[in-house]
Amino acid sequence: MNALQRSWQRARRRRAGITMLLGLPWTLAATALTLRLAGFDAACVVGTLVLLACAGVAVARARQMDR
Repeated sequence: MNALQRSWQRARRRRAGITMLLGLPWTLAATALTLRLAGFDAACVVGTLVLLACAGVAVARARQMDR
């Protein structure tokens, strides 16, 4: 793997990581609110779904970076 490919890979990972970190407070807030209103089982489902949505957005944003 050459230096250019490593640089692109690091940039994509950094962008995905930043996106995940920006989505984490929203995930925690949605999970805490659901826990308070609907209980533990619903909070687990909501937390999982919001984390999956954040991961999907992070992958999409990382793929926007092309050569």
